[in-house]
Amino acid sequence: MSNDTITHKYGTVTFGEVRWDAFEAAPEGSGVVGHMKAWVVFRKTDESKAFAAQFPQSLRLRATTLSADYEGTWKQYGYVDFCVNFRADNVNKGVNETGAKRARSFFKALAKRNITPVRVKHFQNSIDFNL
Repeated sequence: MSNDTITHKYGTVTFGEVRWDAFEAAPEGSGVVGHMKAWVVFRKTDESKAFAAQFPQSLRLRATTLSADYEGTWKQYGYVDFCVNFRADNVNKGVNETGAKRARSFFKALAKRNITPVRVKHFQNSIDFNL
């Protein structure tokens, strides 16, 4: 799988690098983690499908395409994302244990494959969190 870097007008993309961030739940300033997202961009769509196939289906990694203008022209790239909702509701009594379990399993599955995810914290509502 490719693992090269492109710098473009919006930032840098390292193909094959797992990036992740956690986001604050509303209301702003609550200090509560609402959800977490991880993503990987590949040069080719078949690379994204091969990457997602390495993980258990229970993690629900989604391999799709991303149309982007990274290199001066619109192209289709491979894209994998993983999303977990931590928001509380009346059913889970304030804690989404299933979401927390999926997130822990995702990080364990990455470690098992010697993949170190990169924390990206450049969004306005990014928040620190521990599982």
